[in-house]
Amino acid sequence: MALWGCSSRQSVAIEYPGNSSNRVVFAAEHLDSVLQTMGYDVLPALEGAPEGTKVIRLSMVSDSVGPKEGFTITTVNDTINVIGNDGSGVIYGCREVIDRVGFGGSLDSVPAEFTDAPEMVLRGACVGVQKPYLLPGRAVYEYPYTPDNFPWFYDKELWVKYLDMLVSNRMNSLYLWNDHPFASLVKLEDYPFAIEVD
Repeated sequence: MALWGCSSRQSVAIEYPGNSSNRVVFAAEHLDSVLQTMGYDVLPALEGAPEGTKVIRLSMVSDSVGPKEGFTITTVNDTINVIGNDGSGVIYGCREVIDRVGFGGSLDSVPAEFTDAPEMVLRGACVGVQKPYLLPGRAVYEYPYTPDNFPWFYDKELWVKYLDMLVSNRMNSLYLWNDHPFASLVKLEDYPFAIEVD
C-alpha cells in the first residue's frame, strides 16, 4: 500500500465475469496492456486497491436488440462500464476507451455516456500475397505460399502485431489477395497431390 501511495501512476482495475467469452477476455487483456504502456498501474482486482482507483467493468447485454459489434460506455463516479452488444462490441468499446485516453490524456476523458456501432458489416484490409514478377516455371498469378516465397507469411510475431493493428482500427476481416491460392491453402479431396504447403 505504501508503494502505491508513493507512485504518481494512477491505478485502475479491470473487471469482467469469470465465464466471459474469448473476445471479452481478449478485450480485457488488450485494455490492460495498452493502459500499462500509457502509464497506468493495472491491478488484478479491486480488492485491496488504493483509494481513488478507477474501475473499468466489461460486460455484454444478455439479449441484444442493438446492432452487431455495437457498444455503450457509461461513466459513474470512478467506474467506467463498457457494455457490448456482443463480444466484438466489448472489444470496440475498449478501443474507444483507449482512444479517449490517448486523445484526452486520462481516464477522465471518457464520456459519461457514449454509444456507437459500425455502419459497415465487413471492414478489413487486403494483403497481396503475390510477387511483382513471375516465378520460374510458374504461370501468371501462381505464387505458392511457401516459406521461401513469402517468409513474412510465416512470421507469427508480425501477424500478431498486424492483427492487433486491425483491432485498433476496428476492422473485422482480412483478405488474402491471390488469383490461385488453392494449392497452398485448400486441400482438395480429388487432388491430394496438388497441395504445396503442409
